[in-house]
Amino acid sequence: MPVEITASGLRLDVAKAISYGSNCRFKYYNRNYPGGGSYYDTGSLVQSGTDLWTTGLFFPVGQSQNPYHYAEGEVDRGDAHLFVLGTVNVSGLWKAGIGSPPRKEYSLIENGVQEQRIADQVVYYRLALRVLPTGSLIGEFG
Repeated sequence: MPVEITASGLRLDVAKAISYGSNCRFKYYNRNYPGGGSYYDTGSLVQSGTDLWTTGLFFPVGQSQNPYHYAEGEVDRGDAHLFVLGTVNVSGLWKAGIGSPPRKEYSLIENGVQEQRIADQVVYYRLALRVLPTGSLIGEFG
């Protein structure tokens, strides 16, 4: 008897797999331009709302994965991929801390969001992340 795969069943399976991952903290930011700012003003970043804690499957890129991306200069050996549920807000400006408490903080690599959709709903995101050596985003305040 063939097994029927449904969108809702697949969503549940992905959610279960991701639940076995690492604790992740998402901090969201707004950019503040005191005095109106100008084209050359980087402004400062102020946290927006509260931290979002979730789980995610975290995979360091390492030297053996995605050799094409190395050749194109898109990723470094210290970069990582994080898989999170499609319910996580990955738009706007944010950083992700991995672990509880977070051991390292990561920012999103440009064009680093890939989504997997089923039945017009995002099931999960694959995020390409780069470690923040100081743990802070440029302009982060407080």
